[in-house]
Amino acid sequence: MKEVHDFGTGLRYVMDRVYGNCTIKPIMGTEIDALPLTPGVVGMKNVTQLFHLDDTYVYVGRQRTRDTLSETWQSLRADFADGKTLGIYDWSFMAPEVQQATGATYDGGVPVRLALSVPDVGLSIHYNIYNFNNETPAIDEFDVGPCFGATQKRRFRLTFNGSMDTVLGLGEEIFKYEAFALLSALMYISPLRLTEMRTLADAAKFYLYFTVTDKPPIQGSVPNPDKEIPLNVSVLLLFKEAQMGNLNFTTVTIVNGDIAVKVIQPIDIREIDASGTFLPINIGQNGTLPTVPKALQFKMETIIPELTLITNSLEWYDYGMNMFRHDYGDPILGHQISEIHDFGTGVRYVLNSYFGNCTPTPIGSYDVDSRPEGQYATIRDPAQFFDMTIPYTYLGAGLLRGVDVDIWQAQRNDWPPNINPPIKSTWTWYWTTGTWLSIGGEAYEYQVPMGLTIESPGLTSINYIYDFRQQGFDIISISIESCFAANMKKHFQFSLPSNIGDKIEQNPNSFYYLATLSLAAYLDISPVRISSLEYIRNNTDVFVLFTMLDKAPIKGSVQMNKTELSLDDASKLFLAEVDAGKLMIAVFPNDDDPKGQPVLVAAFNASELAVRETTCRYKPPPPPAPIINEGFSTAMLAGVSVGTLAFGAILAVVIMLVVQKMRNRRGGDSSVSFKTLSNSGYSDE
Repeated sequence: MKEVHDFGTGLRYVMDRVYGNCTIKPIMGTEIDALPLTPGVVGMKNVTQLFHLDDTYVYVGRQRTRDTLSETWQSLRADFADGKTLGIYDWSFMAPEVQQATGATYDGGVPVRLALSVPDVGLSIHYNIYNFNNETPAIDEFDVGPCFGATQKRRFRLTFNGSMDTVLGLGEEIFKYEAFALLSALMYISPLRLTEMRTLADAAKFYLYFTVTDKPPIQGSVPNPDKEIPLNVSVLLLFKEAQMGNLNFTTVTIVNGDIAVKVIQPIDIREIDASGTFLPINIGQNGTLPTVPKALQFKMETIIPELTLITNSLEWYDYGMNMFRHDYGDPILGHQISEIHDFGTGVRYVLNSYFGNCTPTPIGSYDVDSRPEGQYATIRDPAQFFDMTIPYTYLGAGLLRGVDVDIWQAQRNDWPPNINPPIKSTWTWYWTTGTWLSIGGEAYEYQVPMGLTIESPGLTSINYIYDFRQQGFDIISISIESCFAANMKKHFQFSLPSNIGDKIEQNPNSFYYLATLSLAAYLDISPVRISSLEYIRNNTDVFVLFTMLDKAPIKGSVQMNKTELSLDDASKLFLAEVDAGKLMIAVFPNDDDPKGQPVLVAAFNASELAVRETTCRYKPPPPPAPIINEGFSTAMLAGVSVGTLAFGAILAVVIMLVVQKMRNRRGGDSSVSFKTLSNSGYSDE
């Protein structure tokens, strides 16, 4: 726990560093630093009162305290607890000739221990004091920024000419204190309302970043609390003072051994948006929107300040496979949910890891990855998946998470869809600039999305994207085998030449992906029906095992142009194609092929297995489960619920803002060119 007491306003900020929450309360007279004045009104103790040195002490003598030579004084005080009980206070200070490891010495010695004993109640307490420092604490120690949500803050950056080392010298902390005092005075706010203050520099300039919070939500307990003004008014005062040239900051440097004091002014002041990203003034420039790749996967953290909610999710999108997967935590029960959307059949499979069950439902026309096409649903293309098809204005370059980003912004009144009256929202995308390279197992030539902020009345969604990868599915991650009963699946084995085994082992995931697509293409079935593909090597062959699933158990929501093969018909076709030597398996990419086509080999010795044994030592583990905020309550959802989404529970605009944005995407082209997988259109008839 961390507590910060502001005696200017009479408020205490209690921050739980484990759970990340904060409570603002009046300072009570029972606090160790509070001096009761009248009922409900307190003042701040001075240093002697704080250390209980405001009484007569008798010198006891020298002794060793915590193995340190010290001098001890004792006082009998009748004000312990209820103000009537006798307490014996023994203060020990380092002997004058003893020096701290820091090299610092102080008049009267450094406090080492306060030993308190209360004979009447048999109580004995030792307060050991470590790292005592009589210097002014760093201002960061008083930061109460976590106690205010994103809508209760505004952030700024001041730019100063010159090298920070030259202008500030050794006085960087002094400069921050000066800024602390100056800015709070000019804006008529408590210094505690200035948070997250830091300095950064480049070769020619240095910058002061800070955040201004809104006024506290409650009244404090001091006699005449400072009159706090609202956030927007204090910001207007800041800009007014800047225009009048009143932002005069004092710096202290050492010049030829002498202390040099001078006054500097910022050459520029900019505001930063609610996500902490710099908003430049060159608004309206023409920028080229990034190209969204056709296959991608990423992790996403979503922050809803108004609900003090953080959610995490994982997403896979593959436009060529007509597939989408989204993992998230059930907001009601906290279970891990995996959704696999098969746009070949229009069926969504919802898997609950806790109960081990699977529920197939039609994919909705307005799911995060779908759009309506007449009376049917269809997968969004890559640009639609990231909602990059609406008109965006290029705002310029900025910073997000310390990375240079290009910023685009759009105004909308059509999202969430089918809401009447429409809700206005502001969408701001952040993509890395061309000077940054993101490496996630491979280098990417495209810009990488870093974040998306969606702001609507009363609700803000801040989405940070991590581990973005331009690559197709880890095919193991889309297994829906648990959705089918034993009589709705069959197991098979076939062989490939042994001389390709070493190459497969260099990238088994690529083999799983290409082999699955090969089988689906030759059999003209959805790739999701090829499950649990793995391989085993011996000295003569590479044995490939897989499970074939029956056609979708329900009618989907996409337009079907032809009948999907049943399990029996697809099984017969597979065995016949292998026996005829016609079934070619893509096994690994061909680096020598200018068109990027994979190496193809013929499958042989196919057979159906009565029992499937999982023995493959190369099978990759499943992806990690996302983290769910256990503190999320149904009451929070109920207040803002507007409909249902892929979560399968009551979802609010909050969840749509949180998740829908990052899920509506599609994926990459398959390098297998047997048949077009993405538009095959199956039927359940």
